[in-house]
Amino acid sequence: MVYRLYIRRGIALAALLASVVAVLALTPSARAASDTVSIGEYVRVISSSAALTAGPSHRSRIIRETELFEVLEVVERVRTFFLVKDPVTESFLYVDQYAVEFIDYLPPQPKRINPLRETMRLGTTHPDEQYFGSMKSPHRSNGEKANDGYCIGKNYPTSYDGNYSYTPRLDPGQLIRDAQRYTGTKYVLGGNSKSGIDCSGLICQAASNQGMSLPRRASYQAKEGLMVSRSQLRSGDLVFFRDWRDPGFLSHVGIYLGGGRFIHASMSVGKVGVSSLSEDYFSKHFAFGRRL
Repeated sequence: MVYRLYIRRGIALAALLASVVAVLALTPSARAASDTVSIGEYVRVISSSAALTAGPSHRSRIIRETELFEVLEVVERVRTFFLVKDPVTESFLYVDQYAVEFIDYLPPQPKRINPLRETMRLGTTHPDEQYFGSMKSPHRSNGEKANDGYCIGKNYPTSYDGNYSYTPRLDPGQLIRDAQRYTGTKYVLGGNSKSGIDCSGLICQAASNQGMSLPRRASYQAKEGLMVSRSQLRSGDLVFFRDWRDPGFLSHVGIYLGGGRFIHASMSVGKVGVSSLSEDYFSKHFAFGRRL
């Protein structure tokens, strides 16, 4: 009888120790080396219902919803969640590991030259705004001259201030959602509605829902807000592109979504949709961003 009692106590003690080990295994400090994640690895959101939370639990407060295919930098794994750097809120948040996948991603490197002085290569396809209005270029007889403030019948600013004292006013998430409501809308030069819209019109409509009035030209919208470089882009920033005929003329604009993608009204595609900054044209003609 005594031996049986000791055996029962031994079994109970072993079960208790197994439970303690299982609990410890769930904590970050005790997880296996094979579960570790190297800083600098990136994941891509693959679930349309994914969200960034304040803690590693589905019961934690949701800080913001993510965009599909948004790219996030991983800091570490915590149970079944990844701790990631969120460039939108500039904080460390958690995302469910089953809502993302690891990818090979090289973040954009900052350019060390003035983007407006960068040499532009000509392209055969372009999303720029075409001639609008009845003005004739004063340089038509001798050909267009670069950086002179006039291109395809349009005046444009010849310089852009960084406006570094500006404090952003718009909610970037709301700006993106308002623009996404026009997804699939056909491109119409000078359009401002669901029946047809152009690139600067899309920005005007999205910003107006938050009470901000913007110029109707992309080249003049580029004077508004805080200037940011490509490496500083956050979701909700405006992204501007140089015209293929004149590098000083910023003829196209979109809204950055994160992960190298942006939404815009594309003349070449013929509708509002999403493109990537890594695409050849946009990579070569990117000028700078603006945070409103």
